[in-house]
Amino acid sequence: MQRRRRPRRQQQRPCLGQGEDQGRLNPPAKRGRAFGSYSFYKSDGYTLGSLLGGVLVWAGGLCLLFTVMSMCAAVIAVWAALAVPAVPPLPRTRQTIADLARRLTDRSFLAPTAALAAATAALSVGVGFLPVSGAAAGLGTVAAVSVLAATAARVQPRPAAPWTPDA
Repeated sequence: MQRRRRPRRQQQRPCLGQGEDQGRLNPPAKRGRAFGSYSFYKSDGYTLGSLLGGVLVWAGGLCLLFTVMSMCAAVIAVWAALAVPAVPPLPRTRQTIADLARRLTDRSFLAPTAALAAATAALSVGVGFLPVSGAAAGLGTVAAVSVLAATAARVQPRPAAPWTPDA
């Protein structure tokens, strides 16, 4: 009697960009904290960067902004070169044009891409034309955008169960 092999669980592809490095630099038990910290500091950077950039432009113009940004970039580059360990590149399998065509025409790629494109188009139309339509109907721009925000909050899908990582 021939023993039946259990199908291999497909290995998860690593996240792109900095997330991949975060995953490889930290042990599995600490990856959640590493990704959370990275996301927190990144969102803080988006918020504080805009505010501080505005203050710098107000205080000294674009010249001051670019001077401060250049100094920050140089300091961070030196710090990263000293503090971040080298991570060897992952081996990659050879990809052909046929492989690319197969991946791009796969339903698992096309369905989310089409949904994202449709949602982006709907949001663009809503943000672009809703204030104009609201003003024509006698509503203020703020009221029209508030209707759009309330509608978007109402139609958000609810998860069936909380997400849990694979064991």
